[in-house]
Amino acid sequence: MTAINKVRALLTPVLLALCVTLGTVTYLQHERLTKLENHLEDTPSGNRYKRSVDYDLKKWKEEMISHLKPFIEDLVKSSVKNRNKQPKDCVTDPAGPAGEKGAKGDQGLPGPSRGCGKSRTNSLRAVDTACCERLSVPVIAGFLKQEITATAGQEQLLPCVPSVGYPYPIVTWNASVDITPEVVRGKDGLYIPHAAAHHEGIYTCTITNIFGTSSKEINLKVRGNVTINLIVPTQVYTQGTHAMALLDCEFTGVPKPKIDWQHLRPDGQLVTLTEGITTADNSSILTVNNPTFLDSGLYTCNATNRYESQSSIGVLEVTAPPIILTPPKNQSVIKGIDLTLHCIVISDPLANITWVFPDVSGHKPFNAFNNDDGSVTIKDVEQLNEGSYTCTATNRLGSVSASATLTVLEPVTASIAFPLQSLTNARFVALDCRASGDPTPDIKWDKIGAILDVTEARYIFLQNGDFIISSITKDTEEKDSGFYSCTADNSLSNATAYAIVYFDHGDIDCNTTFDKWNSGIGAAHGVMCPQGCLAMNNGDVYGSNPYSVNSPICSAALHNGVIDNSKGGLVLWYVIDGRSSIFSSTSSNGVSSLSSGPLFEGAMIVELGSGLYKFETSKVPVIG
Repeated sequence: MTAINKVRALLTPVLLALCVTLGTVTYLQHERLTKLENHLEDTPSGNRYKRSVDYDLKKWKEEMISHLKPFIEDLVKSSVKNRNKQPKDCVTDPAGPAGEKGAKGDQGLPGPSRGCGKSRTNSLRAVDTACCERLSVPVIAGFLKQEITATAGQEQLLPCVPSVGYPYPIVTWNASVDITPEVVRGKDGLYIPHAAAHHEGIYTCTITNIFGTSSKEINLKVRGNVTINLIVPTQVYTQGTHAMALLDCEFTGVPKPKIDWQHLRPDGQLVTLTEGITTADNSSILTVNNPTFLDSGLYTCNATNRYESQSSIGVLEVTAPPIILTPPKNQSVIKGIDLTLHCIVISDPLANITWVFPDVSGHKPFNAFNNDDGSVTIKDVEQLNEGSYTCTATNRLGSVSASATLTVLEPVTASIAFPLQSLTNARFVALDCRASGDPTPDIKWDKIGAILDVTEARYIFLQNGDFIISSITKDTEEKDSGFYSCTADNSLSNATAYAIVYFDHGDIDCNTTFDKWNSGIGAAHGVMCPQGCLAMNNGDVYGSNPYSVNSPICSAALHNGVIDNSKGGLVLWYVIDGRSSIFSSTSSNGVSSLSSGPLFEGAMIVELGSGLYKFETSKVPVIG
């Protein structure tokens, strides 16, 4: 038997078994796809997927033929190769008949040789091994979930490559969007020649053979640069003469961008537009019906997708008569202040602004001045400025006017006729606060450095603003003394006057200190300092108002400035709680003070600004 015949005899049963196996695989795969095709014909969207299945059936048949033939050839080669590598197993022919006993005979003829090579059992084992090493469940190479961003207009591959699996698997594709005809199925995946917005979606690649299935999901996104161009009419519109103006915003981008419009009006307002907008394809048109001056200004078209945002601007010009944006306001002002009346105008073309003032002998008031921005400033307002003011704005298309009335009010004033009140021999004290103003102010009394006890029955507050301290005795003097304020207020202005009810200690020397007289918080005192205390060594001064109570009174008064060294004079003070006060060191008027920490008490000298030092002490009560 020749070597070829021997190989054929050896492989015939193996090939028969293999053909049965592969035939079964083929039948099952074909049945599976056929059932899927029949099922798709009965579904509403079956036509779209049926095309994909038909394609896969055809592709699968071609692949089975292309892969089955090399597999069989490889199997035959592998079997022959393994047989040649097997050690020779030679069997000799049977020996001839033995000679007769005791006699010598010739050796018998050799029997037919079996030949050398692998046994039948070893050959089948080699074939089975070669086959089984390649049969397996299919596996897709790489990640099974993938997001890919393609550039619009560029080619893009959606990779899906089986890494292992035999028989070679069937590859099918499904997508959340239509797989359009230009998309090509290849051995490496799905090829998109020119990526576009309609290709965006979820693509699922499934590979299947008789042993199992593997799937991969690809989320495809497509990105294209956003471009935008706003086209605004170049003509100048005139209010009341044009029916409409059209603004066209042309744009591109993948994904398709969202368009929004904004308008910066001539009055400064930024408005987001929602009406009169028509967007289709790659154009958004804004229609402005019967354009007015307030429709003029800066328009912005914004295009935005998930990747970027672009804007384009344009100016729409509408001419119109002037508009007074902020007219002058009716107002009441206090006499003596400086005042500016505004008349803010917007217009195209620009307007000229003029003012008409209250009639003052046929000309504008001497204290009124026109400003470059169209406003008017009145310096040190007087009663003659009271009246009606009218501003007029004019351009070639028309004019507009606005008026306001100015009322000049007298400021609030407050005064106390006898602000210095000594407690010496006093049975009561009357503090009369006279206040005026337009409108009539309210009057309120306070005690500085302490709380005024308004519940005290001896304290009488009259409706005309007078404050009377009655029934003064030695036991009440300390409580009744103090530094008092009368405040008049009508919400437009206010004024405050001061009075002091004090213990009058008369003349003192330069060395006398505040603590010579012990009194409670809020009590007030007064002394007369001699001249020339600056040249004497009077002791250390602590603080800068407040002062420590162990400081010399006259030196502190010189430091504060309420007396002159060459004259001396009246010094007034009241006692404060020094525990939260700052006693700082300063140099003033030839006196240097020292600093100190918080003290239980402090002496607060009444300042020159109180207006009290121009009065002489009155020891005569107003009443009684």
